[in-house]
Amino acid sequence: LEDQNAFVTALDAARSWFRYHHLFADLLRLELRRVAPETIPSLHRDAAAWHEQEGDVVEAVRHHQAAGDWAPAARLLTDNYLTLTMDGRGETLHALLEAFPAGAPLGDGNLAAALAIDNILHGMLDEAAAHLDIARRLAAAAPAERRRVFDVYLGVIEVELARRRSDLSKAQEATRGLEAALGAAAETNELPVPPDYWALALLNLGIAELWAGRPDDARQHLEDALSRTRRISRPFIEVGCLAHLAIAAPLSGQPLPHALELSERALAIAEEHGWSGQSMTTGAFAMAGMALVRMGRLAEAERHLARAEEPLRVAADPGTEVVLHHARGMLRFGQGGFDEALAEFARAQGMERLLASEHVLTVDARARALQVRVRMGDTESARDALAGSTPEQRNRAGMRISLAALELEQDNPERAVEALAPVIDGSAPALYEHWARVEALVLDATARERLRDRRAAEESLEAALELAEPEGLMLPFMLWPSRELLERHPKHRTAHATLISTILDTLAGRAPGGPAAPLRDELSDAELRVVRYLPSNLTAAQIASELMVSTNTVRTHMRHIYAKLDAHSRNEAVARARELGLVAPGALRR
Repeated sequence: LEDQNAFVTALDAARSWFRYHHLFADLLRLELRRVAPETIPSLHRDAAAWHEQEGDVVEAVRHHQAAGDWAPAARLLTDNYLTLTMDGRGETLHALLEAFPAGAPLGDGNLAAALAIDNILHGMLDEAAAHLDIARRLAAAAPAERRRVFDVYLGVIEVELARRRSDLSKAQEATRGLEAALGAAAETNELPVPPDYWALALLNLGIAELWAGRPDDARQHLEDALSRTRRISRPFIEVGCLAHLAIAAPLSGQPLPHALELSERALAIAEEHGWSGQSMTTGAFAMAGMALVRMGRLAEAERHLARAEEPLRVAADPGTEVVLHHARGMLRFGQGGFDEALAEFARAQGMERLLASEHVLTVDARARALQVRVRMGDTESARDALAGSTPEQRNRAGMRISLAALELEQDNPERAVEALAPVIDGSAPALYEHWARVEALVLDATARERLRDRRAAEESLEAALELAEPEGLMLPFMLWPSRELLERHPKHRTAHATLISTILDTLAGRAPGGPAAPLRDELSDAELRVVRYLPSNLTAAQIASELMVSTNTVRTHMRHIYAKLDAHSRNEAVARARELGLVAPGALRR
């Protein structure tokens, strides 16, 4: 027919599926409406049944809607919303829901549930709660076996809504309710529940725990969710797990390069599936940006944080948005853009009105805003803000660093040393204990220098460098005036001459070491994995154990790495890898 120019069009490259040409199809539909309009709804129902049987949910819903069958259309959407969103088709879901007329009957609650999902995805949390309440009230009208699985759907929505509001107690309560609903649904095989629902619930519970400042609990649930989602091959949930594990990593004492690696793995999966614009990637972009800021790689951080904004234009996520504004505030602080930094920290604090409880980063954002004011010379408002905080808040590491910076600005180095002591000895509560100690030691070195205790100043600076180098942590030296201290630091009494040189280059606005000559022969993926272990003190056998390969394989990779990097020793290979950005400036030493 196609070869004879009949009114058909091939739908696939193999030319095994055909459809009428759209102009001819329009003509036939027009003729149908003229001669037999009463048959149209039944034809749409037949088409909907066929598409549903073939697994084409979107077309099935469209045909149900065309037939005016709103209840089965809503049921299909409720049953398949998770699959649609995890396939990156949230906007398709939105378009299908918009096709329902304002007066469409809500029936047994399926349409209300679907609307609640769409509201959540677009940041309309109050509307989502209202639709969820309606769905719960109407659920009693559902058949018994349908009621069991519908309770599962409502439980998943409730956990998601609680997470978006950062309401940990509600998230925990909803998770317990979902667990009970899953148990009840398991009693019947008539309507089996997809296994990804529990993984998604654990992801949302972990995120709620993370925003509530319980990173260890969060990691446990996020790792459980990650393990489950890998078993059922759900990369969309995997992106969310990796992104939030990256945020949890430094909060629970894990090294900064590990957080960056988790973020990059999440972004690689998102890129592979075309999900870079989905809200689930915001946390990965934000944490990668934060890690790069801390490492002093500000240009790279800027690019990641700019991309983090894109998904939020479609789907609001207040908890993750706090992380993004905080990261951008740190970037501007490190760049010396103090007004912009203040604005970002204010936005981070302003998001609290959308949340049920205080976000884990709110107190730190408040402390950072005070530090920016000190750097701007606005000591009066900084002191007023400190005075207005509670004793518990003033005892936190971030606030003590703010107070020390203020005392130094007002030429009170003794008071600065006193304020910093609990941060350095670890007795002051800290959001990021490791980072706080480095920052406190940099300020302590400045205070000791002003007290003319040169030896103590050198010891504090050396201690800061010792803590900073394993993670490539450079930001503390960029936030506070440290150039003169670093330049005077005795080269014969430091084990960190390379890090000092890198920091001074960065402070001077130079790329560390200048541009590195590109490799003539790129490293393979397997060789890159080995390269990342070279800055450590692990032996070849220990690296092999980490990578679960043989020692001979690692040694072979190392020979190839040395040849490609034009290096004759492990130290030379590490230096060359750092020049090329293959490992962080101060990769983890173990």
